Amino acid sequence: MATPTKTPWIELHVWAYEANGARTVNARRSLAALSAWRHGARPPGTSFVAGSRIVDDPGRIDWQDFPEIEAHEAEIELLGGCARNDDRVRTHRPASTVQIEALREIGRDPEGLVRSRLHGARANALLQRGLIELAHVSGQTVRRISATGRELLHHLDAAGGSGRRRRGMKSD
Repeated sequence: MATPTKTPWIELHVWAYEANGARTVNARRSLAALSAWRHGARPPGTSFVAGSRIVDDPGRIDWQDFPEIEAHEAEIELLGGCARNDDRVRTHRPASTVQIEALREIGRDPEGLVRSRLHGARANALLQRGLIELAHVSGQTVRRISATGRELLHHLDAAGGSGRRRRGMKSD
């Protein structure tokens, strides 16, 4: 069986989600984000795209000739070294019921949801947790469910719960 070809790092575009939408980032910020991602700390609100395909795993990237020293310096300067513990806490906080329902809606559409079909704050919360990612398809920025988001939904479905919180429930 043939081993799948790895994507060269130079072919990746780094997308960042901000309050008013998504955009590609400049070269220095892109190097900083790639360096952090390569070492296990994905900067919040970033997606890594090769063509129209989102790349979730830095292990699928060919890092040959990656400017490690320059990228690490950019990571420290621009991202503050990306606190790895903060990222873990952020992705493991429970999502609200509304966010889970939005995640299910995004997961139902394999092409992704166009920006206008999803509330910005909800999308930002899902993006910050790594449950959705951004892609550029046919000239539009869309939101797609990430591997982490699919795993969360699978876990919730397997547990038989919808992720609803029990706050506010009173016993009689």
